[in-house]
Amino acid sequence: PVLLMILWTAIMWLWMYATRIPAMQKAQINPDDARHPGTYSDKIPPNVRAVADNYNHLHEQPTIFYALMVFAALTGGADALMMKL
Repeated sequence: PVLLMILWTAIMWLWMYATRIPAMQKAQINPDDARHPGTYSDKIPPNVRAVADNYNHLHEQPTIFYALMVFAALTGGADALMMKL
């Protein structure tokens, strides 16, 4: 599960930049002006914002998931199959 979560995060990162950079170029948004969240969201299409929101959420709740996986590995709460995944 941990490797799959890392893989999904990498996929979302690539997808986010593959959609966000062209959308920013089309809206003529200077990257320096977009350093702070929400400063350009009204200029980006909702489908592009949704991908970025998904990526941001992958860095919030999964932190607990990673901590639980480490705890399970250290306390013997995981079987061999889980550790290989």
